[in-house]
Amino acid sequence: MNRNENIGHGTAKVKTSHCTFQNIVPSGLKVPLDMTVDIDLKMQINGMSLFERDVEGLADSIDQKRTVKIHLSTVITNDEEKEEFELVLFGEYFEKGGSVYLKYTEVQEEGTVRTIVKMSGEEAVILRNGAVKSRLVFDKNHPMSGSYDSPYGTLLLNTITRNMDRYTYSEKPLNGRLALTYDLFMQGKFLGIYSLTITFEEVKNV
Repeated sequence: MNRNENIGHGTAKVKTSHCTFQNIVPSGLKVPLDMTVDIDLKMQINGMSLFERDVEGLADSIDQKRTVKIHLSTVITNDEEKEEFELVLFGEYFEKGGSVYLKYTEVQEEGTVRTIVKMSGEEAVILRNGAVKSRLVFDKNHPMSGSYDSPYGTLLLNTITRNMDRYTYSEKPLNGRLALTYDLFMQGKFLGIYSLTITFEEVKNV
């Protein structure tokens, strides 16, 4: 395991592998040229981008934001292979309309990636913009569709959520946890079973 931790004013990052967008698809995934989307799907995904912009704007307009330290842990299982990734960084926590949001920025080899995690009832959404653009949706009761922008075009992602567990304690210090286990598909191709755990805790004087 290769740990490289750099804790500063903005970001603390722990790398445990070569994966560059570990919460979405495994590193080194080769996307076939025929994995392109049809016109109807592009129209559907273009509609999703409106939601992304709304959430980005919402995050910028909220006044009551709280600084949190976020720890992300991902385990990917595919056949007999297992990959594990960790990321530690600082971000922002805020609430709006009964939903809980986390916002943070990653610096990757491809560039800067802005991520927003929305948690609401039995649903969760992970939006990524910047050098990596993707949208993943999770529902405890239904398969959900999302998207990933690749060099070959926008690709369809599907999630089947096996388990979702989350809590938020607003008492001091604010802290919470989101744990997801889900099957991930790209253009109908099974990529693996993902176990994602996000924990956060409010920090002062960062």
